[in-house]
Amino acid sequence: MNRKDQIIEAVVNKFREEGFSTDLTMTEVAKTCDIGKSTIYEYFKNKDDVIKSALMKMSENSLEKVFNIEHIETMNFEDAFKAQMVILFEIASESRMMFEVFSNDFKSQLPQAIQAELMCKMHEVKELLEQRFIMIMLKGVTEGIISMDQDLLSINVISGLVIGSMLRYSDVDQNLDLHLFVNKVYEAVVKLSN
Repeated sequence: MNRKDQIIEAVVNKFREEGFSTDLTMTEVAKTCDIGKSTIYEYFKNKDDVIKSALMKMSENSLEKVFNIEHIETMNFEDAFKAQMVILFEIASESRMMFEVFSNDFKSQLPQAIQAELMCKMHEVKELLEQRFIMIMLKGVTEGIISMDQDLLSINVISGLVIGSMLRYSDVDQNLDLHLFVNKVYEAVVKLSN
C-alpha cells in the first residue's frame, strides 16, 4: 500500500471506529501511519482534502461490494433479489456511519467543495442502485412473480421498505438473523408488488 492509500485507510478506520463526529486531527493520522504530519500535506492540500478522499474511498468500497455479485444477470428473481439485499444489509451493518454521510446535519458541517462532490457521488450511487433494482424487478415481472401494474405510490412504498429495512438491520440494538430478515423483506416486496 502506498503512503497516500495508507493515510486514507487510517482516516477510514478512524471513522469506522469513532464515527464521523470524531474530531479528526492530522497529528493522530500521522501517528497512526508512523509518519510526520508534514508528510500528509505532501499528498493532500488540507484536512478537508483528506476527509473527502476517505469518504470517496468508503463509497467506492461499498459500491464495489454492491455491484460485485457474480452471475446476478443469470439468477432468477428471488435469488437475485436476496443476493443483492444480503450485500446491501451487510454493507449497512459494517458501515453504519455511512448513513451519517447522507444526513443533512453531517453534510452541512462539510466545506462546500466536499458537499458538492459528495452529493454528486450520492446521486451516482442512487442511479446505479435504481438501475440494478429495475433489472432485478424486471426479472420478477418476466417470471410472473410480481405485477408491472404498480403506481408511483406503491413503488415508493416498496422503495421505502427496502431502505427502511437497511436502516433497521444496521441498528446495533437489533440482533437480526440476516437471511431470515432478507427472506421476510422478499416476501413483503412480493406481496406489495401484487
